[in-house]
Amino acid sequence: MRLTERLMSGLRKHAGLGRKSPKPKLSVVVVVHNIPREASRTLYSLSPHYQRHIAAQDYEVIVVDNGSTPPFDARYSRISATPSA
Repeated sequence: MRLTERLMSGLRKHAGLGRKSPKPKLSVVVVVHNIPREASRTLYSLSPHYQRHIAAQDYEVIVVDNGSTPPFDARYSRISATPSA
């Protein structure tokens, strides 16, 4: 499963969305390049339980890997857990 799909799946699960969800009001694009630790922390800060005054279904997070070596892997992203130190 690609990172973007995993993020969206996690957001939908957290928001309790099952099938089709409405279009988000906000799209956040995160571009990563050779920064797995920082990317993990950034994505954690964008996770639904870390936000205030915005519902999970009101925004989406799109991650773009800009040619990292090795490619950014979804396992570095722990949306529901504390970011790695």
